[in-house]
Amino acid sequence: MRYAPGGLLVVGVLLFLFSLSANVFGIGHYPGIGMRQTAGAIVGVVLAAGGMVWLRKAKGREGT
Repeated sequence: MRYAPGGLLVVGVLLFLFSLSANVFGIGHYPGIGMRQTAGAIVGVVLAAGGMVWLRKAKGREGT
């Protein structure tokens, strides 16, 4: 449980970056950003934000 917030943040950022660069890797099917890439990017941002909030709350409790 100690590393979960940081792991969630890292996974979210990686999912975001991978989703938006899928065409570079030859995975994207559309010229431009498709619906699945957009969905992956949104989920990545939500995961990263959740990890960041969780990490900040955990840091705040340590100082108290």
